[in-house]
Amino acid sequence: MKNLFKKKEITKIPSVNNTEQFLTVFYCTIKEDNRVISDFISHFLKNRTQIVKNMGNAIAAYFDNADLAVKSAIELQGELINLNNSDFSLSSICLHTVNETEIELELGNISTTICISAEKYGLKIGLSGSTFIHLENPNLYNFRFIGNFSSTEQNNQYSLFDFFDGDQKETIDKKIDSKSVFEDSVFNYYNKRLAQSIAGFRNTLKLFPEDKASTLYIHKAEQEMNNI
Repeated sequence: MKNLFKKKEITKIPSVNNTEQFLTVFYCTIKEDNRVISDFISHFLKNRTQIVKNMGNAIAAYFDNADLAVKSAIELQGELINLNNSDFSLSSICLHTVNETEIELELGNISTTICISAEKYGLKIGLSGSTFIHLENPNLYNFRFIGNFSSTEQNNQYSLFDFFDGDQKETIDKKIDSKSVFEDSVFNYYNKRLAQSIAGFRNTLKLFPEDKASTLYIHKAEQEMNNI
């Protein structure tokens, strides 16, 4: 990740070895008023954690283990693909780890910042940096670093990762094949090597033509170049 993942998160995360307790919030929205899918997801989550909130077109669940939250998200995506409902009924699944004393406050941040970015960049499962650092071994999963983003409501930044083991197999293969080119291009973008980043994202699209993130980055880099 070229040392890009170093900016502070929405929630300040101290050492994971201290006595504070952290929960990973699992948040998703139902794209349409689909009671069948909503009930299916609620039932799925209640078999994996004790706290599940069904808020109409949104569902939140709290996990005391970040890895269990990630594995549940991946498994749920697989279940929805089998039901032919992954693309049409569910927005991005967002995971964000916070101090348990701040969880209600952070729930709004997740829905208005992390999930918006995850959906915008075409992610099925989007993790914040705070969840990433609480994973026992992130390399057990297929993932790529998407970028650093600003909160829409607070003067803070957060990192976003695409965990894609829950994608269709064809998409997983394309993301694996293009990961190094994509992340190098992200690195070049943040270091203002805009022409190099554009060339890299275009090479990513040759390997993964459907990559929404690369298309958005090309647009952003071209706009910045035009403003120089």
